[in-house]
Amino acid sequence: MSLVRPNHVPIDQWEFALKPSSEPFVVIVNNGFRVICQANSGPYVNLLASDPADISGLTVTVRGKSVNLPWTVIAGICPQLPEAQIPGIRSLIDNQLRPYFADAEKWIDRYIEQTTGHAQPTTEFPAFNLNKAFRRTTLENSFLVEELSPAKLPLSKMGLTEFADFEAMPVGAITYKNTFFVRKGYLTPSLAFHEMVHVVQWDELGPENFLTAYGIGLKTWGYFACPLEAMAYSLQALYNAHELPTDTETFIREQSKLIFGSPLEHPSSGLNI
Repeated sequence: MSLVRPNHVPIDQWEFALKPSSEPFVVIVNNGFRVICQANSGPYVNLLASDPADISGLTVTVRGKSVNLPWTVIAGICPQLPEAQIPGIRSLIDNQLRPYFADAEKWIDRYIEQTTGHAQPTTEFPAFNLNKAFRRTTLENSFLVEELSPAKLPLSKMGLTEFADFEAMPVGAITYKNTFFVRKGYLTPSLAFHEMVHVVQWDELGPENFLTAYGIGLKTWGYFACPLEAMAYSLQALYNAHELPTDTETFIREQSKLIFGSPLEHPSSGLNI
């Protein structure tokens, strides 16, 4: 019997489901959580896929276990990009990016300095309950700036034209070192938490290592499944659900080091289902 794609399942997701694969990929759940999968076993169907009461979905491998994810919870599927299969790709990307780091850091430091007068310590937002996840010293040394339009690193002008799509993405907030910049009208506790995850990542890895891991993640996964972003989005979903892990900041620091050590991979963690 051939399976019929449910109307609510996008064609690209259905085509992915029909091709079982042992290549890694990330499933974006509709609450914002990222599920790191080692393999795709294809679709599961409890009823005919064309049935209005369809409860079919995708069978995935998570931390060595087979898991059924219903289509109703899947917002997107991000396989690892073909670039990840190029031998020595980590070193190739690292060598490509490193000459630009000095100019990138100068631009970042200038931007932070120019906006210092508008920066507010994150401790001034007690209603966000960030102290439940981050140490007081971290919050005291982290700052928030609201702007009409947060600036992105001018990657194309620097010569990194392959990041043009990322550069063109609309942005509600962006983090550089210990400061995150939020578009006016976009600030929420959830968004502030997400950006604070990036503040800790920057602090733990340092500018060069953060930019290396993030750049490699973009080139081999794309933005939505970039390991440093996937961590921030998944923790944000847990923050929204009031289900953060114990000592969240230590968790972020440990995961960041794992990601830098293997930037083409997502570290296996207790955050995945």
